[in-house]
Amino acid sequence: MANEEVKKKAPKGKRYTQDEILKVLKEIEGGASIASVARANGVTDQTLYWWREKYGGMESGELKELRALQTDARSTRKRASFRLKAFKLPLESDQVST
Repeated sequence: MANEEVKKKAPKGKRYTQDEILKVLKEIEGGASIASVARANGVTDQTLYWWREKYGGMESGELKELRALQTDARSTRKRASFRLKAFKLPLESDQVST
């Protein structure tokens, strides 16, 4: 067993909260280069570009509103799914139109 090499998956990096992402984006808006901010935070340049596309220009109040909308949408989907299962209703795509 000592000679057998055990393959392990590389651990995933740190998961950043949306508030942490906003702080990182504020650094870039403050004039810091993307490469230096990426190095300092242990992420790739591409990750920063993706964050900037998704969260760019948002303030913390807008972020809270976005979270509330996401939570509301998630609970609505759960309720709809429960009703479909409870009443064995077909999905709209399963219905045959005549």
